[in-house]
Amino acid sequence: MAPGPRRRHLLFGDLLEDVGAAASIFPRDSVDMPYAMPDPRAWAQPQTRAERQSRLLGVLRAAEARGRVRALRLRYTRMRAEEIALLVQRQDSARTAIRLELFLPPQLKPTRIPDPLDRQERRRVETILEEAVDGNAFL
Repeated sequence: MAPGPRRRHLLFGDLLEDVGAAASIFPRDSVDMPYAMPDPRAWAQPQTRAERQSRLLGVLRAAEARGRVRALRLRYTRMRAEEIALLVQRQDSARTAIRLELFLPPQLKPTRIPDPLDRQERRRVETILEEAVDGNAFL
């Protein structure tokens, strides 16, 4: 046997033999479902007034719960932003305040803000930041 077919036979030989057995176990013909699908119109329209009221009550409760969760999320985000702003304000120097503000953004998922500096202004800012002040570099 040539090396290519020999290798293929060694890798997939037992799988090729099992194809016939699998075909007898799993027939290709579609099998009818033993149960019928319920009518979707029956789901959409409850029969009695009590069922309609209970469904409406459930929808209203779910909407109220979603509103509470949203309010809690917004409250947490606002409180976190206020706390970070307070931490930034209480720093000893502007350098540490800028560092803290870079590492702790007020929003959990900050949006992409376009860079207001052009290439030349960016180089100037970077050279200022790299200069040694009081014996230590800013970055």
